[in-house]
Amino acid sequence: VSFFLNLSKKFLKSEEEVELSGLGLAVTTVITIAETLRMEEIAVIRRVETGLVETHDEAKERPVLKAKIQIWIAKGGRFHEVMYGRDAAVVRSDSTGSTKASTE
Repeated sequence: VSFFLNLSKKFLKSEEEVELSGLGLAVTTVITIAETLRMEEIAVIRRVETGLVETHDEAKERPVLKAKIQIWIAKGGRFHEVMYGRDAAVVRSDSTGSTKASTE
């Protein structure tokens, strides 16, 4: 879980929104990652979708339904504080496309 948790944090550093998805037994891992990030206020959950995906089980020679989850997360209120430290400079883009550093 820690590998995917750290990977999610890394993607959030460069993206405004990240999609986490899991199939079958990985569903609980995705939920754990999203909830951990939410509880630490690193991310907010924007949207959740669940469903079933039909896969083929070659051993049983029949289709099998597997659970699927997709969770979209975005940077939370404490993202910069937790990821870069309280006094870290944060680079932001303004409407003209230029970047500037500010402290939070």
